[in-house]
Amino acid sequence: MTTIIETKKTQCLAVFTVDGADQILKDGYSQSWRLSTQNAAKVDYLVCVQNREENWGNPKAPHGTAFLVGKICGVASSKDQGRKLINISHYATINVPGAWDGNRNPIAYMTLEDFGLKLEDLEFHPVPTASELMAVDGKANSVEIAPLSIEEAKRGLAAKFGLNPEQIDIIIRG
Repeated sequence: MTTIIETKKTQCLAVFTVDGADQILKDGYSQSWRLSTQNAAKVDYLVCVQNREENWGNPKAPHGTAFLVGKICGVASSKDQGRKLINISHYATINVPGAWDGNRNPIAYMTLEDFGLKLEDLEFHPVPTASELMAVDGKANSVEIAPLSIEEAKRGLAAKFGLNPEQIDIIIRG
């Protein structure tokens, strides 16, 4: 009798992004994606694959190389209508050349195993905060923070903490 052992695969959302690791870690998210929030909420990890076809976003990895795995902590609306931000709380750097199959759709639902990765082999680090980034850079203007409306701030905080925006109260003292 033959015993077949099936291992559970780790679902991920792969994105073909022009942004490099520095930009994604500075922002704390990957942007600006057309995707279903419901589908994205079913996966815990984001795999970023470098797209060097464009010359912005400060890409550093070679074209088609998977360079970062992020622990997804929320999906929020982007300022680009109909698009989403994929927030990450922790990240691991990777180097998987030839990771994009040439698909014209820049997002794909895959598994970490499709990239030859095992979750237990990845070394995750917290995404740096704005103040930590400023301490490393030493420049007060190194982190650009865009002005937000109260509703945008509530939506962002709700996505970060897995709440509904109606559950967020913001008090401004002046």
